[in-house]
Amino acid sequence: MRRFIYTLCLAGCLSGATALHAQGIFATSELNRSPRSIAMGGLTAAVGSNAFSVYENASAAAFSDRKVEAGILYSPWALQGTRDMDRNNLLVSAAAGYSLSADNKLLLGICYFAPGGNDLFPTDAEGNVAGDRLKPKYMSVHAGYARRLSSSWGVSAVLNYAHWNPGINGSANAVGLDLGATYRLPLKSEGAYLDVALKAAGWGAVIADEGDYRLPGILAAGAMWHRPLAKNHQLNLGAEANYRCLDEPGLRASVGGEYGYRDFLFVRCGYAYSGQYSRLNSYATVGAGVLLLSRVQLDFSYLLARKESPYKDTYAIGLSVLF
Repeated sequence: MRRFIYTLCLAGCLSGATALHAQGIFATSELNRSPRSIAMGGLTAAVGSNAFSVYENASAAAFSDRKVEAGILYSPWALQGTRDMDRNNLLVSAAAGYSLSADNKLLLGICYFAPGGNDLFPTDAEGNVAGDRLKPKYMSVHAGYARRLSSSWGVSAVLNYAHWNPGINGSANAVGLDLGATYRLPLKSEGAYLDVALKAAGWGAVIADEGDYRLPGILAAGAMWHRPLAKNHQLNLGAEANYRCLDEPGLRASVGGEYGYRDFLFVRCGYAYSGQYSRLNSYATVGAGVLLLSRVQLDFSYLLARKESPYKDTYAIGLSVLF
């Protein structure tokens, strides 16, 4: 009965798969991305430094020349999966990066995810309501360090703690480690470079009261090509592949592009492919960003998924401050 309740609470929230089960909740770590990353097909291995780098590949932050980057993201993730239900999914994450020196960065993040769906209530043996509405929730805290070893190399480590409370007995806690490395290769064109990155994320241990919970255990590799096109124009093109090794093994791949005008206006697009239930979990992405008052950036991302996909009409809004 408890596993049945878990499944109802999670339906449409995480993967859109009909074979959802309890262990998949810690794959929520894959939702922790910047609105820029989401709009570029979900790139995370080599997406460049931003306020949400602690969730992606923190080693990119080693190349940032900003003193402080901080942001907050809101999304009714997998919106179609809870269409016509009592509540939508709620994903809220905040993150920040701080430069201790030119070569050393500290990063922090906190995430809250509340699965949507229809209201569920605990019942007694006779089927009578025996308590308040179940309110499942997932929370995580992330702390990282990034260091630039040279003009070409950046490395990072992020420690993650996550807590899953399904609203009834049987909560679970996880501790994991993310490791990242980025190599920046200057190109012949002035200001152009190629970032090649590796990432190992979601590796660790889960302590649960009951149930079979696992971290996703992701290995990822990617590249991002940056090229100024003229004085006021620039282009970023990226691609990556990652493999989930532990909870639900499978291959995923992303491609994405971004056009920027005077570091003020950004237009983005991409495509995310999943080897699991590919018709449901693969989708195109679009998005845009605008810099306001030279210090505040507003970003928007939108998923162009198939009609039957739980990700259809999903969007994310992000607000960042840059110093």
